Amino acid sequence: MQPVFRLGWTLEYEMLFYILVAVFLPLRRRLAMPLVVATVLGLALLGSLLRPSQPQLAFWTDPIVMEFAFGVLLAFCMLEGVRLSGWTRLALALAGLVVLSLDGTAHGVDRALSFGVPAACLVAAASLKEKRETPPSLARLFRLLGDASYALYLTHLFPMRALREVASRLHVSGGIGITLYIVASLVAAFALAVAVNAWFEKPATRTARLMLRAA
Repeated sequence: MQPVFRLGWTLEYEMLFYILVAVFLPLRRRLAMPLVVATVLGLALLGSLLRPSQPQLAFWTDPIVMEFAFGVLLAFCMLEGVRLSGWTRLALALAGLVVLSLDGTAHGVDRALSFGVPAACLVAAASLKEKRETPPSLARLFRLLGDASYALYLTHLFPMRALREVASRLHVSGGIGITLYIVASLVAAFALAVAVNAWFEKPATRTARLMLRAA
């Protein structure tokens, strides 16, 4: 069972995680975050042991939920002031890339280990660094891309597929052609996401907040 919009399967998990966070939100951070992690790991364990056939239960207890626990643990480390040296971060990044390239799922290794663990290594390498001043222009760009990241996830397939059709009809091939296709896809996807964020997401959010206040 899959949503009509293929990417919607991750949004189903997102709603589950929002519920879990809301349940533990009244607690102090140092208690709430470990409880969220324990609950997520418990769901994954139940799924592995019971293997429910009911679609929703099978979906919510899939081991892939452990990847959310990895993210919570990283956020906890960041909020607690954990910082890694440059060499440690480099080692984590290289290890993550190597494990990703091996694609353990092709050899029967669970996705949470094959992709979740190396992805966590890459995020740790990027986020657990010593704080440094970011140039204002670069900071504005990062803020813009960050604000548009949700729209980017939801819409990136459309410009990529459109450009893929164009590349196919133009018989684009070879290293230079593929590189141009990748660059054009990235630019188009980011441009669409920024537009959707500015012209739909932000106005819709403001309207929703006004409606909630009125209610």
